[in-house]
Amino acid sequence: MRQKTNLNYSIVLGLFMVAVLWSCSLKRNQAPTTANSILSVNDLGMKYCEAIIKTDLRNLQPYMMSPIQARKVAPEQTKNISDDSISNVIISPMKAQFILNLSGLRMHLTKNGMEVSKLKVASMQAQKISTSNEGYYVLTIVATDGRRESSIPLTFIKGDSQPFIIEMASSRPHVRARKE
Repeated sequence: MRQKTNLNYSIVLGLFMVAVLWSCSLKRNQAPTTANSILSVNDLGMKYCEAIIKTDLRNLQPYMMSPIQARKVAPEQTKNISDDSISNVIISPMKAQFILNLSGLRMHLTKNGMEVSKLKVASMQAQKISTSNEGYYVLTIVATDGRRESSIPLTFIKGDSQPFIIEMASSRPHVRARKE
């Protein structure tokens, strides 16, 4: 019985990660959606920029996936699994990977001449990802330190009342001189 349960968790985790990776790799060809048209996306972008500066997820906790959102994303795969198991098998590894990617992003920005401690949000744009799954978006945050800027993408799901982070779409975004 324990072996079957572990197999189910592995299958759910695998399916969930495949869905996330697949949704992030799809061509984004729909018209942009303004950040103001999606509840709390502006706040998510600001909190994400703060998290990059501090490498701290505390301000992003309200936007992290919970078992409830995991059930909405993958209802069939999670229907016979407890909330604790979803948290331990799916959500905790996602958060751990997100922290690693956040650290890698900071190193990449620093290596490319940006002063991460001075990052500010210059602009944001949310764009729906064209998939069969409704509600998947990429939030592109243009962050600047005053001299250089970078477009930093974040994948999220539009929830009923707020967005929920799926993953950092890239931990190695292009850094360029800021346009005046």
